[in-house]
Amino acid sequence: MLNNSMMKKLLLFVTLIFISLSAYAAQDGVYGVIAYGDVIGPSSISVANGAFNGAPYTNGNSNNNFNLANDGRFAVNGSVGYIYNNLGIEFKYINLGSQHQTGVNGNSLQAGETGTYGGHYYGVNGQYFIPLNDGKQDIFFSLGAGQLHTTFATVNSQAFTTSAPQSATQNEWAALLGVGARFSITDHFGINLEADRITPVTHGLLNSGIYNNAYTILSVGFVVSY
Repeated sequence: MLNNSMMKKLLLFVTLIFISLSAYAAQDGVYGVIAYGDVIGPSSISVANGAFNGAPYTNGNSNNNFNLANDGRFAVNGSVGYIYNNLGIEFKYINLGSQHQTGVNGNSLQAGETGTYGGHYYGVNGQYFIPLNDGKQDIFFSLGAGQLHTTFATVNSQAFTTSAPQSATQNEWAALLGVGARFSITDHFGINLEADRITPVTHGLLNSGIYNNAYTILSVGFVVSY
């Protein structure tokens, strides 16, 4: 379910589409994008016991499920790309923000128990642009892959035999699928609206790392073309 923050951003997306009807299509050449928005997911992660440097799980299992807040969180991303004849290549970085732990194995947190989970994505995308409205705007589709870096840290967790802080980090391959709209207000400046889906493809191999679900990123930003 969308929260108020996410609804406001979606309304902003629609508003920007209507106020940009007199814009010009994306120009061939080099461009850069700085964007801000919401990240949704995952709602839980499964972390292997061996991924932590510390005490083992109290239940003796090889992994436990940590529940996470999933109401959207602030994120920032940046891209540098090149367009020629409606085809593009883009190098993208996304700060996926952080979300707090809400429980372990379906149970609410105990007194003094806290935790956070966050990530970063670095990747490369191929893009295809479709001019619309007599060339005044473009919609585009992105397909790419990159490295997803995630970190989970928990304090006083009831899942462990000791209350000492525990942490696990992981790097894994992930695929990116995206769709967006671009409105160039001038020859060198415009607005970029985008929705991306990042899906881990190795899932931490479960037995040795962090098993997480996909992320959805909704963003609005500025594009500068050269």
